[in-house]
Amino acid sequence: MHEVCDRMHVLHPRTSAFTVLPADIAAVHESRSKPFISLSLLGRIPSTGEYKVLRIHWYFKYNKPGHQTCEVMALGNDGGDGRWSAMASPPVHVRLDGVVVNGAIYLLSDSRYGEIASFNLATEEWRPGTLQGPPLSSCDQESSICFNLAKLNGSLVTICRYYRLEVNYTDRMDLWFSVDMDKGLWTKLYTLQCTPRCRCGLTSPLEVLNDGRILLWEDEGKCIRVYDPKTNISTDVAKLKNFSSVCKYEGSLLC
Repeated sequence: MHEVCDRMHVLHPRTSAFTVLPADIAAVHESRSKPFISLSLLGRIPSTGEYKVLRIHWYFKYNKPGHQTCEVMALGNDGGDGRWSAMASPPVHVRLDGVVVNGAIYLLSDSRYGEIASFNLATEEWRPGTLQGPPLSSCDQESSICFNLAKLNGSLVTICRYYRLEVNYTDRMDLWFSVDMDKGLWTKLYTLQCTPRCRCGLTSPLEVLNDGRILLWEDEGKCIRVYDPKTNISTDVAKLKNFSSVCKYEGSLLC
């Protein structure tokens, strides 16, 4: 799924055909002003194979906190010709990026440090409250920390980047894998030691390979790298200078 000229396009990788999703909003939201920014996420329900799109709009007024609304559309066999249905707003104000894992969409809270909101695509409901993210390492005055979410090898992962202000790059990136979401249990399986050449602040993990090496997309250099945690050595495997982002396709190209 990709945005072109303010319209979301759903691409079928096997046929290269695409469908443009409706640009209108759910009827209950039509009285509002135009959203400042929107996020759309495509997910699949494992039990039924059905695809749905979650769309979150962010409205704001000067000197007032932003308000977010939520809509869902189920995609038909032709890619989607339905209408947006209004859903409840997220339980907390969320950052407008997210990840889909096992039929649920996870988004980081931007008002509660490290907490995660979860939307079930099958029931079309937000999980009450938020999920607790992994424990944090302490930072000194010369460091800051930022978070992102990812899906690696079928698991929800929180990426913790530790940014060194005096050298202007991220010196370490921890990958925390979810063990039990209900109990807020996480395990740190990988730590990537970063260098000015491999700037983890601009790097996204794509996959953990069978031999333990990690496939990475490095945005600044527009390349795919393989990082070996045992040796702390990264190797460029492909240059993609005309690409703005790269992700892993998990479906089948045969059907």
